[in-house]
Amino acid sequence: MKDKLVGIYTTYQLRETLIHGCNRLENGISTDVQTAFDDYAVVAKDYILEGKRLLNEELSAVDVVEWKTLLAKAGNHYKQKFNQLPLTELKQECQQLAREMTTINKQVIALKSQ
Repeated sequence: MKDKLVGIYTTYQLRETLIHGCNRLENGISTDVQTAFDDYAVVAKDYILEGKRLLNEELSAVDVVEWKTLLAKAGNHYKQKFNQLPLTELKQECQQLAREMTTINKQVIALKSQ
């Protein structure tokens, strides 16, 4: 469960990079991605905060450094990828991202209602 909560927090931490990458499109798709991540910040807030708490309070310093390194690498990967993709491929990537985040949001809502 700790890994999942840290994963939720990690996704939250990558949001700005992903939103910025999709903003190259300057159309409704970039708005859809922004909205999906805004919704994620609200519906998954408890899980995001718990993931952050785990990183700050329960993981070893070595694990936290490893997580920060992986987060930085992931951020750089997405920045580079989104900057290099042709607009047609970027459009597909961002549409898929918006769909996936919307699905995740629905799953979190369903999980919280159990």
